[in-house]
Amino acid sequence: MLNSAKVSVSEINTKKLYEAQVSDLREIPTAQSRFNEMLPDSELVLEGQAINFFQVTLDTYTRNFQYKILNRILFTNAKLSKLKLVESPLCTFCGKDEETPEHLFVFCQSSRAFWKEISSWLRKCGIDTLPDLSDQVNTMFGLFDAKSHFMLLNHIVLIAK
Repeated sequence: MLNSAKVSVSEINTKKLYEAQVSDLREIPTAQSRFNEMLPDSELVLEGQAINFFQVTLDTYTRNFQYKILNRILFTNAKLSKLKLVESPLCTFCGKDEETPEHLFVFCQSSRAFWKEISSWLRKCGIDTLPDLSDQVNTMFGLFDAKSHFMLLNHIVLIAK
């Protein structure tokens, strides 16, 4: 029996044995579980998000930046202050709240104004089917609901961050 299923001996190979052994040991990555806590209504799968930014740009700096966001290793003032590298964990732009990636890219008033200007500019360019850039999932992970101009919109959002 493999994983509570009857399997004949002729069907068993090392790959199936290995999968049966490690299937119970797999855990959700820490970054994924943290995003699931923060966004309980959304069904995020970071593996799919990672494919998105590899398709959207060839620039390694931009890919690395998005990778840091997805894996929660982007050093904002909140993390830098814990390391005593900056004095305050407050946002560089608004100075009101702790500077986390979520605050920096979504909740900060300066960021909201920025995303509003980007949306306005894209509409002036004739892109009317624009998903909501003030939505946390769209801003942090990419625009998966974009029906048209998928690559262009995701590239602009990635560069804008």
